Amino acid sequence: MFCDECGKELPDGSRFCKFCGTDLTGKPQGAGPPQGETPAVPPPPPYQAPAAPPSQVAAPAPPVPAGHSARPWWKNPLFIGGIATLAIAVVVLVLVFTVFTGDKVSKAEPYVKESQVLLEERKYEEALEQAELAVAADPAYAPAYVARADALERLDEVERALEDAEKAVELDPDYSDAYRSRANVYDSMREYGKALEDYDKAVELDPGNAKAFNGRGVTRSHMNEYEEALVDYARAVELDPGSARFYTNRGWCYYDLDKPDKARDDFDKAIELGPAIPLAYAGRGAIQGDSDEIEAAIESFDKAVELDPEFAYAYRWLSWLHNELGQYEQAMKNADKAIEFDPKNAYAYSQRARAYSELGQQEQAIKDADKSIELDPKNAYAYGQRSFSYNELGQYEQAINDASKAIELDPEYAYAYFERGYAHNELGQYESGLNDNNKAIELGYEKSSAYNNRGVAYKALGQPDLALADYGKAIELDPANALPYSNRGVIYEERGQRDEAIAQYVKAAELDPDYSPPREALRRLGVPGY
Repeated sequence: MFCDECGKELPDGSRFCKFCGTDLTGKPQGAGPPQGETPAVPPPPPYQAPAAPPSQVAAPAPPVPAGHSARPWWKNPLFIGGIATLAIAVVVLVLVFTVFTGDKVSKAEPYVKESQVLLEERKYEEALEQAELAVAADPAYAPAYVARADALERLDEVERALEDAEKAVELDPDYSDAYRSRANVYDSMREYGKALEDYDKAVELDPGNAKAFNGRGVTRSHMNEYEEALVDYARAVELDPGSARFYTNRGWCYYDLDKPDKARDDFDKAIELGPAIPLAYAGRGAIQGDSDEIEAAIESFDKAVELDPEFAYAYRWLSWLHNELGQYEQAMKNADKAIEFDPKNAYAYSQRARAYSELGQQEQAIKDADKSIELDPKNAYAYGQRSFSYNELGQYEQAINDASKAIELDPEYAYAYFERGYAHNELGQYESGLNDNNKAIELGYEKSSAYNNRGVAYKALGQPDLALADYGKAIELDPANALPYSNRGVIYEERGQRDEAIAQYVKAAELDPDYSPPREALRRLGVPGY
């Protein structure tokens, strides 16, 4: 006999299947009822389907193999049991993998992420606090030390930052960001060779580390390797096109490469992306200032100092921009701010010197120029500014010496030629004065004062027609400049053109009541009221 459940062959008369445990009593088994027993009710006759037409007679079903029941295979207890066993095994393996080999999340990770966000927002103290919590939560977690090193580096605590970065490398020698962080610190310490080695290692371990490419670009920029830096910045932008900081850094690289249009595009993109970065506004302001978009530049730098009230570079620029507009009090205030936040800012001292000199405080101007030169002996601008103050004090030899030093440092410095030309004129050295004023105008110093000074030299050298032409140009450039009117009056008076001379002297006296030569000339010519 055979078991109807599992199909195994059993001894005749078995009451239970020894293989699957099925109760075999009360149901027919195998070829007929157990021997010695007769069914109480005869079994029904086998079902016979109606005969089909010859054309529709179905092919006989294949016989069931001997020893097997006809139930579906998926109901086979062996199959079901095997599936259950397999499922249990899979669950056990998943648990084992998770516990022993899985990607365990450190308790420090949430603090690390929060620290990174705060760094991007320039909230360095808060970022450090989160990094401290990360280290406390998991002292063996390398990213926690990286987070703290990054925050400390931004806070200029480079020695502590270096210790943390080295600890991160020690904990995980294959962690790309650990090398990137240490490279940042080396860059801050101006150890550029070491920084480049670590950045190289960082990108070797992780070619997708955008921050490492950006950092290497910064170091190469500090080394004046702008073309190489540009390649790194481009890679950083490619890997993370949503980073305002990467566009900002590339913008400054373009600026240093004298590609202002590309720089402006990157600064605008950085500002569009946000979060607001002071350097992006400062970059746009620098390009606007270089393009004589003075008001727009002031707006950009004002935004920069709004975002970073201790941004000395921006205050320095604002001082220059306000000087250009003749707003000397405001220029001085911005120079004060620049010096407050960066006492070694030579350029800020020279801008304050300019403001002092324009306000008539020549002694104070000279002191600031001295300080600027002390901080940066190659600062041509400071020498040029001091030359102006010496001219205002009538110390023409000193003025010539300073202007000459400025020209030695920067042969294209038009203003220095102008100041030297003025001093030569005042000393009666008109040929030298003419040459210097010619050079100043040739280099782009298209100012009313330059044409007036050249007119003085022409007049003294016996070329009054050329002098008149220059005085006319000076008046065209600045109709409020009294000097060329007065000087033109002198030539007309010498030529006996009394009415023309009086008209010029009157105009000069109206424009500058404190300027005595035209009033003296009018009294000499008998004009009442002067």
